[in-house]
Amino acid sequence: MKSKLFTLIVVLNVSVHAQFQEHVIESAPYIASAIISTDVDNDGDNDIIVSGGINNQLRWLENTDGLGAFTVAHSILEMPYMYAGNLAITDIDGDNNVDVLITLTEQDCGDIRTFRNLGAGNFELFSISMYSCGNQTQIGIGDINGDNNNDWISSISGSEYNEPRVSWFENDGLGNATEHLIENSFLRAFQLVDVDGDEDIDLIGFTHDGVGNTQIVWFENTDGAGNFFKHLIGVNPSLTYDSKLIAADMDNDGNMDMVIAYNNTLSWFRNEGQGNFGPEIIINSDPSFTKTNVLAVDLDSDGHIDLISSGSSNSISYYQNDGNQNFVTTTIIDNTYRPYGAIYAKDINGDNKIDIITNSSENGKIAWYENQMELSVNQNSVLDFSIYPNPVSEDFIITRSTGEPAIGNLYDMTGKLILNFSLNNQENQVNVENLASGIYFLRISNNKDIFIKKIVIK
Repeated sequence: MKSKLFTLIVVLNVSVHAQFQEHVIESAPYIASAIISTDVDNDGDNDIIVSGGINNQLRWLENTDGLGAFTVAHSILEMPYMYAGNLAITDIDGDNNVDVLITLTEQDCGDIRTFRNLGAGNFELFSISMYSCGNQTQIGIGDINGDNNNDWISSISGSEYNEPRVSWFENDGLGNATEHLIENSFLRAFQLVDVDGDEDIDLIGFTHDGVGNTQIVWFENTDGAGNFFKHLIGVNPSLTYDSKLIAADMDNDGNMDMVIAYNNTLSWFRNEGQGNFGPEIIINSDPSFTKTNVLAVDLDSDGHIDLISSGSSNSISYYQNDGNQNFVTTTIIDNTYRPYGAIYAKDINGDNKIDIITNSSENGKIAWYENQMELSVNQNSVLDFSIYPNPVSEDFIITRSTGEPAIGNLYDMTGKLILNFSLNNQENQVNVENLASGIYFLRISNNKDIFIKKIVIK
């Protein structure tokens, strides 16, 4: 296959005119507690899974045309006397269908239930785990013990009947889980991520110190097999039950940093390597805006991780990262969103732009907001190259006008470094057949220039 060389203008200074078109999916007198978007029925487009609301349903909304027309709703579960809470998705049994995990609570006691996708979005209840009393946190997904099966982690606050605990659940590859205790504590907001760069999954989150303060900690997966050791990052008495934590590589150095949202503050901690974190860096502190949700995603497709937050201002704010971790704040959705609703980011209409999905906690409206963002680009340097095919399923070719040595890095949408490689020839082949489908960013640099290109793996 041959492809003509073309010119790429390197984006170093980007100004964004945020444009998002609202598409209302439904309005109903209930509030969704969680929203996730994924391809439920394996038809190549992203559907939406919703928990909570009337009769505490677990449902999925089918993207019937692949362009964001959600005309069919499928019920997975109705539990009118239980609270349908947090959601997680993964393939628990290796059949290439997306399964669903959900926390359910009744009278302060609850469990995690796993629903297996039998194909085409038909679900059955598969297992119940971690029955306990107390407040249950989110569910985290990752391969904890390196056996190529997706395990999960959750935590419970404890009660008069049981101690608090944070546990990981070992998946045998068929979805059968064995619980392993990490610590008798209540881990609130958390993320599963490789904190120290040793290629295994660690755990980072908030826990209590026993005297009213909240600790920011990370649990090191010391042997890659699920044995953990706790490290203290810091203590912040301002962190509350509603505070949020996410992990993302904000500075493109290959280390996963930490972003937290609490009260009216959005900030981040730079991971300086091997799990050593620098001091808190404030991104935004607005006394009129209590931040209750935060997402890390490259919204403007410039190869730098941006942030999105929602909260008490009845709007969604966008914090554009200029590549040097200077953030410009823009309101992108105004007066259509209400605090404490769910928020998620995914490409809904197949245009390779990240859209936003929300639920209003005031009127029960579920809507997706189409990203129609325009970029104005200031030219800084020019490189001749071609990349083909794109989208790609197995290998793509990078062809350059010279064979000057360069470095290539491939990042996912959270900014995590997935691949790095050297370019020493005019034509270079890169294999990605073992990577998950989705949007990635290729960053190529030499001694003079940097360019960033979006890569779609199908």
